[in-house]
Order: sequence, then C-alpha cells, then structure tokens
Amino acid sequence: MNEMKAVSPVAPCGIYCTLCPIYVADKGNHPKFKKILAGELKVTEDDIRCEYCLSDKPFIQCSQCEVRNCIVDKNIEGCYRCDDYPCSKIDAMDPLTKSWINRSIPAIKEMGIERFMEEEEKRWRCPNCDYKLFLGARKCRQCGNVVNLD
Repeated sequence: MNEMKAVSPVAPCGIYCTLCPIYVADKGNHPKFKKILAGELKVTEDDIRCEYCLSDKPFIQCSQCEVRNCIVDKNIEGCYRCDDYPCSKIDAMDPLTKSWINRSIPAIKEMGIERFMEEEEKRWRCPNCDYKLFLGARKCRQCGNVVNLD
C-alpha cells in the first residue's frame, strides 16, 4: 500500500498557508473575496484555490514560485533547513512577502513548525474581536477594525 506523505500547512518559505489570502478565500468560501483577489492577481476566480503550497494542487502562482521549486529540487522541507538561506530568490520577492519570510524562517528555526503555527494563529487575530485575519489584512472583515500586523 502506498502511503501519502502529509503536506505541511507551512510553505517552504515559511508562510503559514492557512493565513494566505488565497487559502482563506478558497477554504472559507468567500466568493466576493475570490473575485477581488482574481482581479488583483489577474487570474480567474476558479484559479483562486489551494491545497497548500507543496500539495499536488497549489495556487497557480505558488506552483511557479522559485523558492518553492528550489526547495522541491533540494528535497528539503523548507528554507529553514537550507544552508543557503537567505538567498537571492528570497531577495527578489516583493518587500512585504520578503518581510514575512524573513520573520518566519528564523522563528521556525527557533521554535519548530508546531509552535510557529500556534504563534501565527495567535498573532493573526483581530485585537478588537478576535476574528481570524489573513496575511496582509488591513481591516477585520468581522468588525471593521483597522489592523497592521505585517
């Protein structure tokens, strides 16, 4: 019998997938949010879907990510296991994503994946109503509170 390896909800770059706007829009079944993201990212609403970065069904842009593909080629779990971190692939990312990665990788190295995920779950909550936010959120969808957790 073939055993499938469990796919981690933490992307190779250290971003916690369940906080990714694509994942939130897909799994939370938010059609309005999907439409907004599709327009911003110049993809179709059907493209706004994800089963985690290292799954067989990552978001289309994640499947083309140089960091993801580097980790797959090296056959390691993530940048936190790479002797070349930080590298030019991360340096080439947009400033916000780069800042998330450079906060996440050292945290994963220090506390491990499980505790990192627990801390991210706590961090990305609305300080006003405790609603779960997503990476890059500027306003809570529950109470409208302005947030800046980046």
